[in-house]
Amino acid sequence: MDRAEIKSQRELARRLGISGPSVNGWAMGKHLPDMRHMLDLAGWSGTCVEYLWTSRGARFPQDGHPVDVEILIALLDQLDDDRRAAVVNFAKFQVQG
Repeated sequence: MDRAEIKSQRELARRLGISGPSVNGWAMGKHLPDMRHMLDLAGWSGTCVEYLWTSRGARFPQDGHPVDVEILIALLDQLDDDRRAAVVNFAKFQVQG
């Protein structure tokens, strides 16, 4: 998803294949997106998943705050095997530079 293409909660909901009230609930802090959508939101916004989920740690990857490993493990546990493998491979690539 390109951030410039998303101008409203309705458009974000359409792109994610969910209802508008679900996105509104996230925006109002009533509930959190599931992990699938959390990863999409992090990629779209450039924000760290940990920050989106907990409001702790680095808001943006370049902020350089240490990562809470327990939170990351909990996040990974919510993913299916293919998505988990993709996230782990991406992380390995980032660490190796």
